[in-house]
Amino acid sequence: FVLLPRAVKPLLGLQPLPHGPTRDRLEATATRLNFRYTALLLWPTRGAVANALVLGIVPWARYVIFTDRLLETMDEYELDAVLGHEVGHA
Repeated sequence: FVLLPRAVKPLLGLQPLPHGPTRDRLEATATRLNFRYTALLLWPTRGAVANALVLGIVPWARYVIFTDRLLETMDEYELDAVLGHEVGHA
């Protein structure tokens, strides 16, 4: 159960969130919230899904996942709110 997130990563084709201002801002927000995770990941859905999720209960096997459409349609403040929401789930 603890290792499930690592198994899901290749099944969904999850990729590291590309380096850039969006990733930098999300990392800074996670640090400010004292939220530990393994990686911020991109779920390429070809624009079909706008969603985010946190997967994993322990920080060393915890991923925060954002779909491509969510990243394309939300501004930086909305993405901060989405991350805060996901942190609340964890």
